[in-house]
Amino acid sequence: MENIARENLNVSAKDIADSLGFSERQITRYFNRYVGLGVKKYSKIVHLNKAIEEFNSIKFTQIANNHEYFDQAHFNHVFKEICDKSPSHYLENMSDFYNEIYKF
Repeated sequence: MENIARENLNVSAKDIADSLGFSERQITRYFNRYVGLGVKKYSKIVHLNKAIEEFNSIKFTQIANNHEYFDQAHFNHVFKEICDKSPSHYLENMSDFYNEIYKF
């Protein structure tokens, strides 16, 4: 898991299994049990968190390119799959939250 977060990699259960000497099935079960997500979904979330850090500084097309999505449409699709809203809608709501004087 550290490699996924640190290196911003798309890692499969097979990659992790091979590097740790476990079966792919064991890795899948461990992820589901201890993380509560599959490896693929966890990897997508990590990638999106890295991308969100760049939201205010560059355009979505450049973010998609920086994080190795096929294009902006692919980035938008994955973002909406994970966050249930488009990147622009997320950014609008995020900026409202951070611009408020008092946070409850």
